[in-house]
Amino acid sequence: MKINRLDRRTSILLTTGIILCFFYLLMCHITGRTPETKIYRCFFKFCINACWICIAYINSREDHGQLKKKILISLVFYSIGDILAPANYLIGGIGYFIGHIFITFGYIKQYGMSKKQILFSAIASTTLIIILILTLGFEIRVPFIAIYILLLTTLFVSSFGNKYFFSTVTIFLLSDVLAYVRKMFFNYNWLYDITLSVYYIAIIMYCLSFCRIEE
Repeated sequence: MKINRLDRRTSILLTTGIILCFFYLLMCHITGRTPETKIYRCFFKFCINACWICIAYINSREDHGQLKKKILISLVFYSIGDILAPANYLIGGIGYFIGHIFITFGYIKQYGMSKKQILFSAIASTTLIIILILTLGFEIRVPFIAIYILLLTTLFVSSFGNKYFFSTVTIFLLSDVLAYVRKMFFNYNWLYDITLSVYYIAIIMYCLSFCRIEE
């Protein structure tokens, strides 16, 4: 997929989003991620995600493909998840989950899934769920994480039909893995910074996919 030259509005929004993200991370380092700063973090993330959504919307008006529509819907839910995550991690996770559903169905409808892809997804899901159970045992949260794993592996495999989207999904899933590691094992501020930066790289790639010349 080739990316067309960005117009002025897209360039301004992209630059603004990146700058706001930098100041958001700086603010978190100075004030800490405390309950008192939740409202400010949510506001900052609202502004950041507004930039991403505007980029996608502005560049989607000439493309009415079903996959692009699902990507745009997914970006809205990803933004909801990202904005609400500081206030309530569970509600934020639901936003991400719904976004993954839309984009996964978009890929499947656009590119289909071969028997080998389905088999690969089943093996990967089973392996990861076994590791999950061995790590956490049979806690109440394990079934919910297992369902999320099934969705993520399907999302990953369904993106095989397009190199650009495959790269985007790979980066996105890396941010999910880092978020899981941080939440479960190592809650370091620097790991949060890396997780958010990787996540926004994937979101920017999704936004720029609307500026493509060809697929």
